[in-house]
Parts: sequence; structure tokens; C-alpha cells
Amino acid sequence: MVILYVSCAGIIADHRNMENIQTEFNSGARDSEFFQLYMDSHKNLYAYILAMVHNQADASDILQETATAMWRNFGEYDRSKKFQAWGIAISRNLIKKHFRTRRNTKIQFDDELIGKIETFTIEEIANSNTKMEALKRCCEKLGDDNQLLLQLRYDKGMTIKSIAAKLGRPIAGLYKRYSRLHQTLLSCIEGRISSGEVL
Repeated sequence: MVILYVSCAGIIADHRNMENIQTEFNSGARDSEFFQLYMDSHKNLYAYILAMVHNQADASDILQETATAMWRNFGEYDRSKKFQAWGIAISRNLIKKHFRTRRNTKIQFDDELIGKIETFTIEEIANSNTKMEALKRCCEKLGDDNQLLLQLRYDKGMTIKSIAAKLGRPIAGLYKRYSRLHQTLLSCIEGRISSGEVL
């Protein structure tokens, strides 16, 4: 099981990414609808693209191309279908184009293998979403002190040594505290998933 040690505050919203992407669009009703749908899907789209191309720079470029293509063709979007699935279909073509332009590389993928990787990746994204939702619910049950510790460690990126200095606590004690906190969250996540009580 992949353990996603993300702070509770970071799960709820990624304001920096939202601000960067929002500048690409205007403020009309159509723009707002697209922006909201895209923000709900862009992390999964990036995860899918990255799993396919295995390069962060290339994945970021393809994600940007995908967003641009989705925006330009938003009028053709069939709202009876999932927005994320539509985005994956668009990015799939861009990924194939990416591989076609790199025929001189040692690594080659045929359409059948790309399809198998895609199926596996989409399943993994779905599992990850379930774990993230469970983590969010488990974080909400934590006390303020534990949420602060997570925020300092994973939102602020502080080391345990710097957190100990900031809070005036012994380093050894904090290491034990974080270990217990991680175990508590892991047990909570596994419990919610196994019981089907994710939402």
C-alpha cells in the first residue's frame, strides 16, 4: 500500500496551483465552469501523463497542451460523460504524438503496451483517490496539535529538528510523536477502506 503522507490542509486545496491555472482563463460563466472541472481533474490527469511518459518536464508540457486543447474544445464537451475521461482521451493522443516524435530513443512502446499501461494507471489513480479521501476524513478527526504538526512537516516542508526548535520540544519526542501519528493515520485509512466507509 502506498502511504500518502500529505498534510490535512494540503488535501483540501492547492491554492498556488489554482492561482497559476486560473490566470489562463477569463471570468465568464463558461470559463468558471471549465476552471472548476479542470481543477477537480488536473492532478489525476498529470498522474496519468507522468505514468505514461516517465519524465516530469515532458509530463508538465503535455498537461499544458492537454489543458489548452480542452479549453479550445470545451464547447464540444459532452456533459453526460466524465470530464476527466474526456481529458485522458485528449492527453492520450498527445502522448502518442510525444512517442512518435522520439522514435530515435531506445525505449519504444506499441499501442497495445500503451493501452495496458493506461488501464493499470487509471486503476491506480482510482485507488489513490480512495486513499486520499480516506486520509482527508482521518485528518479531520485529529486534534489541533496533531494537525499543526502535519502542517509544519508537510505543508511548510520543515525538518523535525526545526519543528522541535520552533515549538520548544525535544527532537526525540517529536520523532516518536510523528511515528505514532503516521501509524494512527495508516490504521484509520486501512480501516475506512476495508469497511467501505471512505466518504
